[in-house]
Amino acid sequence: MSLELSRQKKRILIVGPLPPPYHGVAVMTRWLADGLKKKEGFQFVHLNTQDPKKNKDFGRLTLRNGWQAVRFIFVLLRHLTGERIDVVYVPISQNFWGFARDGIFILISGLLFRRKVVIHLHGGYFKRFFEKASVLGKGYIKFVFRYVDRGIVLGYCLKHVLEDVLPEGRIDVVYNGIDAKQFERLHPERQHNDRFKVLYAGVLREAKGFFDVIKAISEVKRKLPDISVSIAGRWEDEEMRNRTAAYIRDNDLEQNIELTGVVTGDQKTELFKRSDVLVLPSRHQEGQPVSILEAMAAGLPVISTNTGSISEMIIDRQNGFIVPSSSPSDIAEKITFLAENRHLSRKMGLINQKRIGEKFTLDQFVDGVVGTIEKVSSGDRRGDT
Repeated sequence: MSLELSRQKKRILIVGPLPPPYHGVAVMTRWLADGLKKKEGFQFVHLNTQDPKKNKDFGRLTLRNGWQAVRFIFVLLRHLTGERIDVVYVPISQNFWGFARDGIFILISGLLFRRKVVIHLHGGYFKRFFEKASVLGKGYIKFVFRYVDRGIVLGYCLKHVLEDVLPEGRIDVVYNGIDAKQFERLHPERQHNDRFKVLYAGVLREAKGFFDVIKAISEVKRKLPDISVSIAGRWEDEEMRNRTAAYIRDNDLEQNIELTGVVTGDQKTELFKRSDVLVLPSRHQEGQPVSILEAMAAGLPVISTNTGSISEMIIDRQNGFIVPSSSPSDIAEKITFLAENRHLSRKMGLINQKRIGEKFTLDQFVDGVVGTIEKVSSGDRRGDT
């Protein structure tokens, strides 16, 4: 009986990265795998495409990256030839060499082995990536998508990102989700004092608006000399680290800014607990940042930009502020406003905690992805159209 039940279960092959290092795609892949363990009627195997030594060569063709891609392809072939797989799930890249590799995964699965394929786009840059591709590159991308049964994006405002390669009827919206239990105790315990605490959590790179936060603090300090900032995340490269250190030193910000490095687990929870607002002014290539979900679950207002699906999480002036991209002055203005209106800051934080429970739970995320998988596994080869 148990063998018969096992055969009836849908078997999913997840092809995607796991942390460390920690970034949005890896974190959500981990949470999807954990969620599928609790789902009846599903079994899965995982091909971990993470390189633990991932560095500035990410997205580039190097000898190491090429070797890793070949190794992953052989592991994929082993799974597909040696196991019964119903659906292959692939988070896709938005750079040429990354997508070239992912495309091979899709073609092997969908063209060679005739398995159903679900892709998950964790960003908002794919349309521009497609438009900037050469004629040959566009042809390759379109050919790959002939063997994609269904696609997932992170917001309704992002459905158009796949419009050049996939019919709208085969694009589902699934928001990222978070397990808010670790943050449920934070809001009542947060101690507000005279020093307002700003948090940036993400990769320390220009595209994330990281340096805009540093510049904004130099403006805020003129009015709020005791402003406190925690900067958490991994450095993009040494040039950015050196540039940041020089700016902090030259603008007398050593007593205001703490560079914590990468934080995880209880250390991250405590960092959110000590903070009053998250600032993540991404410039482009954003999807739905996990750090914003974490801030919302922790009861923090959020200052961010209208990129990716952020505007579907943060409603301007309701649970945070949407500011123009590359605008340290606007960031400084909103930080100062919240610091001077603590009651409104706390109100926004409570709204965020409520929104997490309504729209962005981990169960809702897993259910959404499973729903897409069920559509392709029980329907026609290309899913519902």
